[in-house]
Amino acid sequence: MTTSDHTQATSQLTSRDLLCLRWIGLQYAARFDQVQRLLYRHTPAEDRYKLKPNVDFLSQDRTYELLRKWATLGYIEKKMILHGDQLWVWLSREGLRVTQLPFQYGDGQPSSVRLPHLYSINQVRLAVEARRPGDLWTSEREIRREMGVLIKGERRPHTPDALLTNMTNGKVTAIEVERTAKTESALLEDLRELAVTYTSIWYFATPATKKLLEPTGYATS
Repeated sequence: MTTSDHTQATSQLTSRDLLCLRWIGLQYAARFDQVQRLLYRHTPAEDRYKLKPNVDFLSQDRTYELLRKWATLGYIEKKMILHGDQLWVWLSREGLRVTQLPFQYGDGQPSSVRLPHLYSINQVRLAVEARRPGDLWTSEREIRREMGVLIKGERRPHTPDALLTNMTNGKVTAIEVERTAKTESALLEDLRELAVTYTSIWYFATPATKKLLEPTGYATS
C-alpha cells in the first residue's frame, strides 16, 4: 500500500474505529459482546448523548453497522466459530496494515480451542483498563513479537498473558489468566520462571484454579 492509499484508507476511519481495531489486533481477536463494550468505551464525548443510559455496551444494531463498515473496507474478518457462541472478530491482512500493527497475519481465524482463553484475557483487559486507565497494557502478541523468532531447540521461559506498566512509577506487573487447573508442579514452575523477570505477578482465576493459587500468596481475582 502506498502512502496515499494508506492516507485515503485511514480517512474513512474515525479515531474510535482505529482505537478499537488496534485493540482487537493486539489481542488477536475479540468476541461480539467485547466489541460492544470496546466501542461504547471509546464513543466520543460529543456522541455520548446517543448512548443508552445505565449500560456499558453499544447496541447490537450499531455494533453490527460498524462491523459491516469495517468488513466492507476489508479490515476485519468475522465468523461464529463455535456452535452456539457469539460472533468473533479479528483483523485481516489489510486491517493489520491500516492500523500499522507489526504482526504477521498467520492463520487468520483463531483456533476454536484458544477462544475460551482469549475471551478471558480480553475480559481481564477490559476490567483492568476501566480501573486503571493510566496504565499501559502490553499484550501477549506484542510480548512474543519482541522475543523474536524461536530458534530450533531453544526453550523460552513461560510467557505471561500480558504486562501492565504503571506509567507513574514504571512498575511492571505480569498478568496471568488461569481458566483450567494445572498441576501444582506446573503452576510453581510457571511462577518461578515469571519471578525471575517480574517482581509483581497478578493471577486472575476461576474458583477452581483459585484454590491452587491461594497458597502461593499471589493476588487473584
